[in-house]
Amino acid sequence: MAYPDRAVQSIYYILINSLSLLTPVRQPYYGQAIAQCLVSEYLLKYFPYEDLVIYEIGAGNGTLALNILDFLKEAYPAVYERTRYHIIEISPHLAEIQRNALLSHPMVDVYNQDVFQWKQKVLEPCFFLAMEVVVRTMLTAPVFSLIFI
Repeated sequence: MAYPDRAVQSIYYILINSLSLLTPVRQPYYGQAIAQCLVSEYLLKYFPYEDLVIYEIGAGNGTLALNILDFLKEAYPAVYERTRYHIIEISPHLAEIQRNALLSHPMVDVYNQDVFQWKQKVLEPCFFLAMEVVVRTMLTAPVFSLIFI
């Protein structure tokens, strides 16, 4: 992407390169905080009638999914048993890394495809996580928007 102003280009690259800090690799607290928010909403509205269904778009190396699922397994075992976690990942390389990182959680399905090519209707209540995707998309295409439930 070319920018007429060198300062704007520098700021853009600083922001893009710092986005990997959104999901801290060494600390599980980010994932635990998100998991607590998800489980609170789930327990309030859907448990015990529906499963906890999570879709994550662009899961990187799988750290966020791992932290969320580890937290649920330890803190909310009844919810963990009713959890289904779906990752939609466009990169074949990252999809393989995610599969390997999440082997300890059998409820994880990794779909190697572009989310915009997703054809399956999801009729059940679910949570949609697009942490780094949304920020990157906003920086590269400000017209794009997502609606979160």
